[in-house]
Amino acid sequence: MNTSLNFKSRLTAATALTLLMSSPAMAQSAPDAQTANGVEEITVTGIRRQIETSLAVKRQSTTIVDALVSDELGELPDLSVAESLERITGVTADRFKGGASEISIRGLGPFLGYSTFNGREISSGSGDRAVGFSQFPSELISGALVYKSQQADFIEGGISGLVELKTLKPLDYGKRRLQVEGRAQYSEYEDKLRNGEPWTPRISASYTDQFETGAGDIGITIGGQYVDGTAAEEIYATSSTWTACNNYQARVPGTSTRDADNNCSFSASADPSTNPTYFTSNQYLFRQMETNDDRTAVMGTLQWQPNDDWDINVDGQWSERDWLEDRNNLVISEGRKATPTPAGIVSQSSVFDGQALNAFQGFSRLEANTAWRNRVETYEGAGISFEYTGKENVTLSGDISISKTKRDQDELDIRSRTGSDNANDFSSGRYFFVADNTISDTLQVEFVGDDTRAAPDLNDHGLFYDAWRARRRGEIRNDDIKAAKFDVEFDIDNTLLTSVKTGLRVSSRQRTFDDGRDVTVVDGLNTADDRAYSQDAGVIAARDDQFPQTSFGSDLGNALPGGTWATWDSLALWDALTSRYLSENPGADVSGEFVGDSFGIGDADVTEDLIAAYVMANFEKEYGGVPVRGNVGLRVVQTEIDSLGLTQNIQTGPGVDPENISVDAVGDVFVGNVSNDFIDFLPSLNLTFDVRDDVLFRVAAYRALSRPTMENMSAGRSISEDDNISNVANAISADGNPLLEPLRAWNYDASLEWYKSQDTSFSAAIYYKQFEGGYTNQVFSQPFTIDGQTVNVPLSTLANDDETAYLAGIEFTMNHAFTNLPAPFDGLGVSASLNLADTDFEYPDPGRGRNGQQLSEFFPPSKVPGFSETTGNATVFYEKGPIQTRLAYKYRSEYNKPFGFTPNRYVRDQGFLDASFQYKFNKHLTLKAQALNLTDEGNVMDRPIQGSLAQADFSGTRYFLGARFR
Repeated sequence: MNTSLNFKSRLTAATALTLLMSSPAMAQSAPDAQTANGVEEITVTGIRRQIETSLAVKRQSTTIVDALVSDELGELPDLSVAESLERITGVTADRFKGGASEISIRGLGPFLGYSTFNGREISSGSGDRAVGFSQFPSELISGALVYKSQQADFIEGGISGLVELKTLKPLDYGKRRLQVEGRAQYSEYEDKLRNGEPWTPRISASYTDQFETGAGDIGITIGGQYVDGTAAEEIYATSSTWTACNNYQARVPGTSTRDADNNCSFSASADPSTNPTYFTSNQYLFRQMETNDDRTAVMGTLQWQPNDDWDINVDGQWSERDWLEDRNNLVISEGRKATPTPAGIVSQSSVFDGQALNAFQGFSRLEANTAWRNRVETYEGAGISFEYTGKENVTLSGDISISKTKRDQDELDIRSRTGSDNANDFSSGRYFFVADNTISDTLQVEFVGDDTRAAPDLNDHGLFYDAWRARRRGEIRNDDIKAAKFDVEFDIDNTLLTSVKTGLRVSSRQRTFDDGRDVTVVDGLNTADDRAYSQDAGVIAARDDQFPQTSFGSDLGNALPGGTWATWDSLALWDALTSRYLSENPGADVSGEFVGDSFGIGDADVTEDLIAAYVMANFEKEYGGVPVRGNVGLRVVQTEIDSLGLTQNIQTGPGVDPENISVDAVGDVFVGNVSNDFIDFLPSLNLTFDVRDDVLFRVAAYRALSRPTMENMSAGRSISEDDNISNVANAISADGNPLLEPLRAWNYDASLEWYKSQDTSFSAAIYYKQFEGGYTNQVFSQPFTIDGQTVNVPLSTLANDDETAYLAGIEFTMNHAFTNLPAPFDGLGVSASLNLADTDFEYPDPGRGRNGQQLSEFFPPSKVPGFSETTGNATVFYEKGPIQTRLAYKYRSEYNKPFGFTPNRYVRDQGFLDASFQYKFNKHLTLKAQALNLTDEGNVMDRPIQGSLAQADFSGTRYFLGARFR
């Protein structure tokens, strides 16, 4: 049977398929490379060329796949692979710091997907397994495929799908090429900064060549990129701790009735009709921020073919991101004193949306804080692979690889508060404020005076002189993967089977998270030294003469009157405070320096060892005049988890209130080691029916799994020391659950695809996923030594449950070039996709309130983390002669973005509009222009329930101008 393409872009298909032959789903279905004899040569380039090669890959695959490939490095028009992937049907990215990063497939979260680079698992520096695709420059990547159905020779780990990135193989490419590209980035937000750098450079270069030697043919590709970037932002945010309240102290702004110091409280026996429950954050803050975002990346491939039987590839990748934030925060620090408004009205309709507090007034200290944070993330990947075809009808292949990511973060955090010279007048350092978050996508706040004083002058540095604290915090996250695999494929001359493939893969992944570095250098909480510290010559010299930014809050709805407050040079302030403290306390055993790594309470050390074996049969047959091809297989995976964690013994005593107790951790920390192991059987079936020369129908059924975040499998138990707490259980938290097992699902997919021409296609797909072993908050008892006695303490943590859930969806895709229109309109084209999904999957809120309440007791569960009911993208392009232009819109509806064991975050729906333009002077020189986020869309998040505003951040539009020399 001839399954090759029957239109004139046969050469284009052969080029793309040769580029991606090593991809597992392509190996059994790719046609032989074609010669130029008798084949019409293709002259189409640019966007249409990408569409043709991508459709060729999609059509020839035996799985349901969407692709974005090019036969030239640097042809993907985006700034990172993440932006490129967003143009694939059903793929959306999490926009972070102004650019795309983590990827979701079919509206599902990153943790349900899986990613490989040249067929290898990718390590991650984030708090979960999600890969930060922004670390891979699009200029150095030749192809990206998104597999939405799976087969037995895929590495397991993605229920939603598999993202496969490919680099160019130089011998298969067959040309010598030197390419250099430079771009200048302009950030409108950076231009608001008084000392900003609105224009910054981005440079990339690559070289590919081939050599005939006495030892065989050798090809090399090497490329690098340097980015000196910025990502200035304006932010409104709350803390991650939220408190349940149904009883509060009423206060009246504008009067001297300001001596009530009580926080709001909660009583389970309160009458909800008169005391409805609401949730308030510990803090509300506005953040002005300056940044540096420097990135360096190098990638290289050496391909060696000593003879016709051997193909050996060695490749490596290295990237480093040096991220710096200089923050100035204005903080309402006592959010628990917030009370609903209008005063005395706490009805469900006027104040609450469910249990969301949307309008309130408060009485709080104010803080003008600085924070200097430096995060350096380094990625290293390397591997050697081979393919041997010297035995008749047998192909041997193997791969050995490593992937390492290290994220090292250092933060200098300085706090200063409004205060009082009179230690007995605790209220004079507090100010009234009125707040409302129903007017815009942020908190509208107004500070109010009373009958004894005016509203605070936020720009007066002298206002903030109390409770000075200088604190240095750091964290180190390491993610190391070592893997090896070996595969054998037997070609079979059979009326049904074409080949049988089997293989073995072993891997070991260790994730460590060191969050134990925390040194408080200066801690002058409400002491007489605070006034002296604020008048220190070095502290005064560190004051900013003017606010570091113009027009702060313009995208935040001008939420803060005046838009300015007192700020300091963060590093100069740190030096002044710490120098004074250490000179006044020469015996202090505090330097603020970190010596080596530490492993302490709250840290994680989890090792995951895997052994996977599979067998898969490829077949091809004609039934009733309809050619059918596909594969059937089984993958068996054994998983072993080994988790280390620390905890301590506990001592209790009388609390401040008669009914409460105090809790202290005592003695040395000790290690807990918990292990777990299990086996998974993952069968798969993929069928493709060639209904017509231009119509395909695919069906797939397979079992897949997605593994939990490794840090959620920590065996650590944290003790929160508290002088006034209701019970011991509220002071102990489980940092993770080593017995967590993967989320598993049976999956059923069907796809109908019509390839009208080489650059026009229409497809529709439906899918259904039946989840098993979802997640729930589970209470279990664990023994602790309390006051010298062993006591079983009830703890709550995330655990697997026995419930099943479904996810169903449908997606549509179309590509069309209007080549039949009269000139000049024949250069127009469109590409669009839409994904609609629904699920009854439940993800309970893992967070705890200030008083130890489990938030899942108050709030309904979320859906699958990262799940959006609607996702879509649309691209309109025009390509004619030397001109190439593109306008792309990407949309996703609201989704849950959990982070560890903090309350759920709900990102509101968002749409991003990007544009690009190219002018090709000749075959050597191309000019480029690009704009990201033309609509100035921000990230707006609710927490701990939808409608309860928790964060709004905006970074504006970014523009790029550049040229490529080839």
